[in-house]
Amino acid sequence: MPTLPALLVLAATLQTQLQEVLPQPWLVGMAACVAATALVGAWYRRPAADGTGWGCTAYRKGGRGVLLLLAVLAGTWALANARAQARLDDAMPEQWAGRDVEVVGRVVDLPRSGERSVRLEWVTEAVLTPGASVPERVLLSSWSARPQRSALSGNGSAPSRQPAAGERWRLTIRLNPPQGLHNFHGFDYEAWLFAQGIRATGSIRGAERIGDAWQLDARLAALREAVRQRMLAALGEHPQAGVLVALAIGDGAGISQDQWQRYRDTGVMHLMSISGLHVTLFAGIAVWFAALVWRRVPAIMFRVSRRRFASLAAGSCAVAYVALAGWGLPAQRTLYMVLAMAWAAWRGERWFGVRPLATALVAVCWLDPWCVLQIGFWLSFGAVGVLVFCGAGRLEQRAGWREAVGSQWAMTLSLMPPTLFLFQQTSWVAPLANAVAIPVVSMAVTPLALFGAFPGLGWLLPPGAWLMGLLDSLFAALLALPQPLVDVAAPPFTVALSAFVGSLLMLMPAAWPHRWTGMLALVPLFVGEPARPAPGALRVTVFDVGQGQSLLVQTAGYNLLFDAGPAMGGNDAGARTVLPQLRAMGVRRLDTFIVSHNDADHRGGAASVLSGLPVDHLLHTDRESLIEVPRGVDAAFCLAGASWEVDGVRFDLLHPDHADLAGPMDDNEVSCTLRVSTSLGSVFIPGDLEKAGEGSFLERMHDWGADIRSDVIIVPHHGSRHASGKSLVEAVDAAVAVYPVGAGNRYGHPAPDILDRYAAAGATQWRTDCDGAVRLDLSAGGEWGASSSRVAQARYWQRVRACSDTAAAPAGRRRSGA
Repeated sequence: MPTLPALLVLAATLQTQLQEVLPQPWLVGMAACVAATALVGAWYRRPAADGTGWGCTAYRKGGRGVLLLLAVLAGTWALANARAQARLDDAMPEQWAGRDVEVVGRVVDLPRSGERSVRLEWVTEAVLTPGASVPERVLLSSWSARPQRSALSGNGSAPSRQPAAGERWRLTIRLNPPQGLHNFHGFDYEAWLFAQGIRATGSIRGAERIGDAWQLDARLAALREAVRQRMLAALGEHPQAGVLVALAIGDGAGISQDQWQRYRDTGVMHLMSISGLHVTLFAGIAVWFAALVWRRVPAIMFRVSRRRFASLAAGSCAVAYVALAGWGLPAQRTLYMVLAMAWAAWRGERWFGVRPLATALVAVCWLDPWCVLQIGFWLSFGAVGVLVFCGAGRLEQRAGWREAVGSQWAMTLSLMPPTLFLFQQTSWVAPLANAVAIPVVSMAVTPLALFGAFPGLGWLLPPGAWLMGLLDSLFAALLALPQPLVDVAAPPFTVALSAFVGSLLMLMPAAWPHRWTGMLALVPLFVGEPARPAPGALRVTVFDVGQGQSLLVQTAGYNLLFDAGPAMGGNDAGARTVLPQLRAMGVRRLDTFIVSHNDADHRGGAASVLSGLPVDHLLHTDRESLIEVPRGVDAAFCLAGASWEVDGVRFDLLHPDHADLAGPMDDNEVSCTLRVSTSLGSVFIPGDLEKAGEGSFLERMHDWGADIRSDVIIVPHHGSRHASGKSLVEAVDAAVAVYPVGAGNRYGHPAPDILDRYAAAGATQWRTDCDGAVRLDLSAGGEWGASSSRVAQARYWQRVRACSDTAAAPAGRRRSGA
């Protein structure tokens, strides 16, 4: 498969997935017709006048190739859009969202256990509720420690056990359209669900086991489950058990968050799941065994050559291994490359180079058009492409340790720009960690895990776990070195692309002139910073952290974080969302961190923020001493009357006072209340202030004679009906109201009467559950501008939400100055 057609396939696939709206069906049909016509024209032979075949020399030389390229481009675009529309049509009907539906289906993946529930990937075979409709593939949360009462069994008792992989069950489920957090940077959960074909998420209300399912996906899932249980039984409670299971069958659920973080920080995460390296290794083992069999079985030796027999064994074993490993994208990519190389070897052609890579790229894009939404796609193909690039056209082919060192250097250098573009972080210790981990994991740990997964060979697993434990200790030691990680602000795409081209220039052969100039293209990655507000201007970014609150206030040179989002088990919003967003925005330290009060949806991520970034000043209302203040952080209570000014922007703490903190008010009523103002505009941030606290606050403002009118209000207590009293709404008189609220939260926030109250006051309303992260910019000219992540990054699979009156243009009229 030549390179140009492969690039056209990639371009057509990528364009499809970046669309805000899918094209009309007639356009897709027209593209399909164009592809078919071009294909027929490319193969049509118009007889020449002399009867020799082709009638036109120019057509014979170039026209056929152009028509083939047109057929590839139009056909790929039509196929990707048609499949996207089909998946989009398999949606959760609005009228059945949040309602109980009885279904029959099967579990098609390994159940993933959490602290409170078990996640199941489910394929619906039949819907038993009359008139109901549900998507074919959904993600369900089952019971864990606390079983659900079955709505299906006659006595109302809970099922005796959880559904297992490969089983058929009759369930009562309650579904909702998929939705996840959405911010300007970072992981898009909705996109991931859509790429997996999961069109709804929900919970199990009742269950009744029917038996085993016999479809291929169910049998493979059951086989993987049996292998997992056998491996866990052999390893017991060993801390590396989850790693060996991941290496054998691609199930990384048993790897702890701390382990994932170490692997991520040392750059070896690609080794801890089924990747191209493992598929290639398994295929190589198959080739070795095939050679042994070929030499010892004359019946095979005299009928097929060793090369062809080895290529057949490599392809067959690679397919079986990838199927057992869950058919993940990195494994698919390598499988298609292995098959392409096996076919090349069967035909006696060159087995490594651009052609197998291009063939694998086309196969992945045609079979899974949503592959381009996954980071692993770009990193895996990029890595192999760089190795092919480095080996092409060189007169001297290095071997042994020189080849290993050269490959490691090429991978580290070339993948640095995309890694910084995607994650805004790289590790200086990654080359050393990979230099040790790649041979140990590839040549020792992975073979022990693979063979130990077979019945009767479980004794091979403990040595593999012991080796993995030694590697884990090495990773921890490397991370203990000074400054092992380098953080950068999210670079623009053009900067990352030019840096990648520069890295390829540095990897050119030694005779290539001016290779050193490629280093200059890397400099903007580390010195570039996002544009900040001008002196006297202001930017407020309200993060989407679910049912909680966290927002960043920025001036020309000052960063203030207000709250850190909710706690969510071992992965709170501070670590999962806030810190990555701050890193991408170029925030290296916080001048002030305010934790408004002790509720977990505001304080939950505080510990992660305090440990992940330098903080100069901490303000809080922590009367129970729940916040552990790191050494060197200046901590104090929020007290009304405190104020400071930076870059022409004034910060005023307006609530609570000493009496409020000492009194019987609950935590919500003593929330830190902050007003940020300039001569051009102002923002009012009341935390979870409710009506009792609002009364105390407004009385104090009356006594002070303070004017608290503001252009923007971060709506108190997420729009609860117990907050945003009429007096407060009238006193603030905001033009813009922003609700930090989680989608489908059980509290019903924001309350309809609160929405009506702000609408009646003439405020433009934004909601993080509908709009994602919200950014408000007050320019030096006094104009407010607003945007949201869902507007800026709109994609066709995002569910249309009619729950806000957002506008991407001005945020609203200016109500007040300082």
